[in-house]
Amino acid sequence: MGKYEEIKEVYNRLFQLDPRLWADLRKASPRDIVRRTEVRFNEPDRTYEVPFLNRRYTVDGIHEAIRIDDRDTEPAIDFQVQLVLMTYLSRAGELVPLGRMVTEKELKGGVTFFQGPHKLNTAPLLRRFGRNPRAFINAGRRLEGTVQGYGDASFVLPALPKIPVGFILYCGDDEFSPEMVVTFDASIEEHFQLDVVWALVNVTVEALLAVSQNDNDQDLGE
Repeated sequence: MGKYEEIKEVYNRLFQLDPRLWADLRKASPRDIVRRTEVRFNEPDRTYEVPFLNRRYTVDGIHEAIRIDDRDTEPAIDFQVQLVLMTYLSRAGELVPLGRMVTEKELKGGVTFFQGPHKLNTAPLLRRFGRNPRAFINAGRRLEGTVQGYGDASFVLPALPKIPVGFILYCGDDEFSPEMVVTFDASIEEHFQLDVVWALVNVTVEALLAVSQNDNDQDLGE
């Protein structure tokens, strides 16, 4: 088990959502939440429908439950997914994407925070795609990513309605190891604290790996 997997296991075993996230969700008006987050509110059952990567989650603030495919939160949805979803619904600000992508080190406090156990978990992507940019692009397309022209392969994913996340792959060769750069719209600081940014990247990396399983690297087209 790698370092990230150990941390994730601890998170899922020991951590629970801050109850204030649920309280804030219930206190806010649905109209305000929909305006800030660009999600859908289902009036009959008072739930929110949140598109997150390649799935749609139903968040029920009254019963404090998150469902996907009509399943209950536990154990199907891990803590980090819940954290990202609930923070987005309860705490997202007014700011819309600025169209300027930055790295984690350009976020306030990012140089200090994203080290050691909080280093962005790009190693699994490098192992899977470090010398296979076509498979990397295909995985991004499966998550509705927009292909970019940076590095050897790159795309921006619409992770949440107002939260784009970019990935840039620099392929390795006989002399250099592959590298991966993760970017965020500069507006992300208005919506997420750094620990939630870290969780967002973890979940997104897992989604990219999941959609690339059994990938025969067939070109998906432009």
